[in-house]
Amino acid sequence: MEAKDKNKREAVRHILTEFLSLHKLRATRERFEILDAIYNFNGHFTNDQLQDYLENVCKFRVSRATIYNTLNLFMEARLVVCHNCSVPPQYERALFVDPHFHLICTECKSMTEMKNSLIGESLKLVDTKRFKAAYHMLYVYGLCAKCALRKKREMKKLDKL
Repeated sequence: MEAKDKNKREAVRHILTEFLSLHKLRATRERFEILDAIYNFNGHFTNDQLQDYLENVCKFRVSRATIYNTLNLFMEARLVVCHNCSVPPQYERALFVDPHFHLICTECKSMTEMKNSLIGESLKLVDTKRFKAAYHMLYVYGLCAKCALRKKREMKKLDKL
């Protein structure tokens, strides 16, 4: 593990420890294993993908209920962000994320991440007096290529009638 990655790991673990202490919650091994998995996971993930990652890569078994409850706790601690606009809901870490935006298909509800450093730079130009941003997210809604092609075929069929 690189020193930079180790520092990030220690930073998110410290945030979780402080959050748990502040709310008088137990610092369980499960919570820290899940946190480490999330911050090692690359990109978006669903509950099932996180559970598979924990079991197959981390060799750590945990129940679906524990993952669900822990993700809710991490959202409250601002360590994880939930994207409810996709089916199933997808999550991603809230800290140490490269600037990006999300393309969401209004038909199939798929979500694609697009990296773009200009987004972060643009947001720095926005005057946010009396507001301290924790993180940012940009959603672009439309049709994915697959759904757009299907719609186009449907329209051609209607024109022939």
